[in-house]
Order: sequence, then C-alpha cells, then structure tokens
Amino acid sequence: LQMNRALKLAQQWASNQQLNFIAMKSHAILFSTKNKLIQLPKLSINNLNIPYVNSTRYLGVILDRKLAWTKQTRG
Repeated sequence: LQMNRALKLAQQWASNQQLNFIAMKSHAILFSTKNKLIQLPKLSINNLNIPYVNSTRYLGVILDRKLAWTKQTRG
C-alpha cells in the first residue's frame, strides 16, 4: 500500500532525526462525503496498528470524516 510506504519513509526520517512516532497516540481518519463503505487499508507504525476514527481534534479544531463541522459548532 502506498500509505504504508509513506509511513515507513516518515519513520525512517524520524529515526534519522532521533525522533519517533507513538502509535498509541496516533489515529487515522478518511475524509469523504460519500456514504459508500469501502475497505480501509490497515495502517501501522512500528508494527502497531493505527485505529481509524470518525472525528479528531487538531489544534483545537474538531474535524469529522465528512468535514461537516457539526461537533465544532455544538460546543
């Protein structure tokens, strides 16, 4: 998978910079307005799976998978 290759390259870069990614603090989200179910690829960091979530907070902004902003505007 192309995404897993990109994750491995990011891990190698981080290792060269004496940094590391923590899989337990990571999650993935697929942004799409379609309701069609698709097979999501399994992503991993350091052989640990990264779970998919329906929404996430980034720099204080709540992003949901449809970019609808409903969770952000409720609060």
